[in-house]
Amino acid sequence: MVTELNKPVSRKVHIRGKGDFVVSITKDGITIRKFRKRKTVTLPFDQLALRALEQAAYLLNEKEWDDPLETLGKLGRLKRKN
Repeated sequence: MVTELNKPVSRKVHIRGKGDFVVSITKDGITIRKFRKRKTVTLPFDQLALRALEQAAYLLNEKEWDDPLETLGKLGRLKRKN
């Protein structure tokens, strides 16, 4: 099930060995902060897609790296490093 994001959504997440964090999805991207702290860092959606493509070791050309959000629609025909 997919729900449209009409307002920011925040969830408390426990990461084993690291503690509790608050992760939020906003119109600008993903924000994370330590639980009970105010300082946050935000990862814009295009950077999130870029990091995910790098982590999954996709072999992309320069054009595909330039627009990672567009590239997500092509994952079925892209190759990965083995």
